[in-house]
Amino acid sequence: MNNQAKTAPYVAVIGAANMDLMGKVTGQAVDGDSNPGEVIVSAGGVARNIAENLAHLGTCCELITAIADDVWGAQLTEHCESVSVGMSHCIIAEAQRSSSYLSMHDNQGELITAINDMTVLNRINEAALAQRIDVLSQAACWVIDANLNEDALAYLFSQAGNIPIWVDSVSTIKAARLIPYLSAIHCLTPNREEAAVLTGDYANSSVSAPKLAQKLHDKGVDKVMITLGEKGAYTSDGHNTAWVKAQSSQVKNVTGCGDAAIAALVHGSVIGVDWQASCELAMSAAALTANSPQTNTPLLATLGTFT
Repeated sequence: MNNQAKTAPYVAVIGAANMDLMGKVTGQAVDGDSNPGEVIVSAGGVARNIAENLAHLGTCCELITAIADDVWGAQLTEHCESVSVGMSHCIIAEAQRSSSYLSMHDNQGELITAINDMTVLNRINEAALAQRIDVLSQAACWVIDANLNEDALAYLFSQAGNIPIWVDSVSTIKAARLIPYLSAIHCLTPNREEAAVLTGDYANSSVSAPKLAQKLHDKGVDKVMITLGEKGAYTSDGHNTAWVKAQSSQVKNVTGCGDAAIAALVHGSVIGVDWQASCELAMSAAALTANSPQTNTPLLATLGTFT
């Protein structure tokens, strides 16, 4: 494995890469029986999705994740390299299974149940990250997801120094892992429920967003985008606040919209776009993703030169 640091400006993305298996029933779902439908297999994982979106937008990135030396690991690597995501610093775990996410949806696309098998991600630990400190320390910024375990999070936040850290909180359960590190986070993009967990406050509707954002600022977070689904997002950089409307789209798949939004925020920062314009760019990226059956759409490339 090549662990030499890159010299060109790039973003380091650290977290999960999965093989996603999605089953959708074509008729009425019948419990305890075999249901006709379709099964779609694709590359996924929050950090990996963000990295692919960054690559489509035109920002160079290096993905640091853990994959096994199995067929799915090879497929994940091949796909990421095909869309220009740097994979030379990934952790290769022998005698393990690559991370996977299995979901079943009804004929309306609503989730029935899901299973995640992400044990291999525990290989992203202090020792493995310390071996990659050169590539980490020379990155323009880090983007991490809350799939990382306590060992990895503690190491990264202790080593960041002046490197801005952008964070995807992933879910209400995993968001709680971030609470000790809020004062070190440059930008956080939780949904309303995740923001409530992070602040210890109650969020019963979108009108709670300003209060939640301010509490996150009070805890040390520099920039906040609280995503509100079809209602758009509430954004704040500590000085300027705004309700940003969701852009119209023919929704085909909401999976990955949040990953596209944070990737667009990071891209905007890298190319020197101001915060408010970056937030509008994030809504555009989310809308394009929602309008695509894919979790990551190459159409994000049309936004890459946004000014």
